[in-house]
Amino acid sequence: INNNFYGGYTGTEINNALTDVTADLFNATFLMDFRGSGETEIKARLMENNVYDWTPQVPVRLYHGQDDTIVPYTNATTAQTTMTNNGASDVVVIDCPATPASHSNCFIPYLEYMMGYFMTF
Repeated sequence: INNNFYGGYTGTEINNALTDVTADLFNATFLMDFRGSGETEIKARLMENNVYDWTPQVPVRLYHGQDDTIVPYTNATTAQTTMTNNGASDVVVIDCPATPASHSNCFIPYLEYMMGYFMTF
């Protein structure tokens, strides 16, 4: 990964150069420790880095595509459930209408939704 992050490649080029096989991206010892009881410091930092365990005081719209293979759809539903359980009164998951509702196919529909939503205020 580090060989590609020096400014000479676009994000798309870097993504195309990488595999989606976790075992090929990480050192085997690190991966075994991370999946087991080791790597406690990085696990603790990841837990601190959550973006959904809080209580929004304004309406929140979580726009997502059910066919997204880059960001799991459950990220949106977990955020909605957690925020609602924390006392938020207006958190809604908006399903992308694209077919398939993938990460890239939902970009334009998301922009259209966002612009329309913000125009209501």
